[in-house]
Amino acid sequence: MLFKLLYCIYAYYISKSKNSLEYLAGKSILGKSFRIDDSVKNSFVQFNREFIKLFFYVLLNNNKQTSSKNDTSECVIFDSNNSSFELRKSYIKSFAKIEVNNFIAREDLGSKINSPKLGTLFSLVILYMALIPVAILSNKRKAIVIIFRDYIEMNALSICLKNWKIRRLYHFNIYEKESNFLSFYLENSLGIKTTKCPSEVPLGFWNKIIICDELIICNAYQLDEIEFFSSTIRVNTFQKWGPENAHKVAPQYKSRDIAFRSNNKLGYISTGAWVREKEGHVDQGFQMARNEQMMLQFFNKFLKGKDLKLIIMLHPREKSKKYMTESTAMYANILNDIPYEFAPIDVPSNQLFDQVDLVVSFYSSLLFERLYFGFKTIFYTLFSDNFPLEESSIRSICAFREDELEKLIIKSIQLSDKDFFRTMNLENYPYLRD
Repeated sequence: MLFKLLYCIYAYYISKSKNSLEYLAGKSILGKSFRIDDSVKNSFVQFNREFIKLFFYVLLNNNKQTSSKNDTSECVIFDSNNSSFELRKSYIKSFAKIEVNNFIAREDLGSKINSPKLGTLFSLVILYMALIPVAILSNKRKAIVIIFRDYIEMNALSICLKNWKIRRLYHFNIYEKESNFLSFYLENSLGIKTTKCPSEVPLGFWNKIIICDELIICNAYQLDEIEFFSSTIRVNTFQKWGPENAHKVAPQYKSRDIAFRSNNKLGYISTGAWVREKEGHVDQGFQMARNEQMMLQFFNKFLKGKDLKLIIMLHPREKSKKYMTESTAMYANILNDIPYEFAPIDVPSNQLFDQVDLVVSFYSSLLFERLYFGFKTIFYTLFSDNFPLEESSIRSICAFREDELEKLIIKSIQLSDKDFFRTMNLENYPYLRD
């Protein structure tokens, strides 16, 4: 793996072909990581510190524990945390009609799942020496700060997959920067096919480059993106499934009345961006906390004196015991001129889609889940040049200015769900219809 990794990294700098798999894998691994805090300095000193820390971590780690397969299947699920196993397992079973009981969590790589110590230490030294020119001269210094951690985890994973005789990896949370190199390496060096699930998030945010054998489509908008990014999305086959949590609530909405008329309730789905900012999470590049504040200020002006009630669907962080009191005060401070209420805090927001006629939000993956189930939804697109695509039909439900948003709300609130999707040219969005 080591030399394949170095080859891809340097291919990014010297390759004449900007569409080769090696170049794309190298570009990905030198990209932004959500595991690097914004406070981490883009410096050669930080690169050295990370190498020393990881070298001694491996040297002093005496954990002999290994992970074992749950059954004899040649498939395995790979995700960030152990807590997601049952969700991923049920998602695959619901759409692919197969049972996958084997699971590997990223959080276990390097601890419960070990690679040979001496070999890993030697590889880290080679990796360090080979990347010194990049760490000194390149503007990608920050990206390679965690290259040693990436290598330890990928190497441990590949050894485990080899020992388990795995033939297919179901890969979730594919936005991590090493994801594409991992797929490239597994298929070309070990013959292991990768099925990737990008979640409902637009591919243009963090997955403009995708390398894998099979890609799961989670919403209809991603079909437009696949065509737009066709030069960097290198996939053999596509599978239309749906949002990652859709199977959990599908029975609730399967037989609902699609001619449902307005109940004069306007919904807002929060991402809890202000809590993420307060906790020091890596900014996703869209100034989410500021833009959500602007969204709420719009509601406070637009809904004043109108026969519409705002229903706020709080993010799980906002309705936690730690932040619920502060959340209540924050919304009361901004929405001081209009009637509003919080949706039941003990019920997941995706089980409350039918409690409001129309949802208008800055951004949330739940907006795509609403569209999947055929509920009226509007995006207030303050946040990204990557969304929506110019030629995509989803632009019909995107507002870029306050006056556009007002007109779109007034128009949409008067339409039934069925008429909404027909009028907005989104008839393929519910249930990913052809």
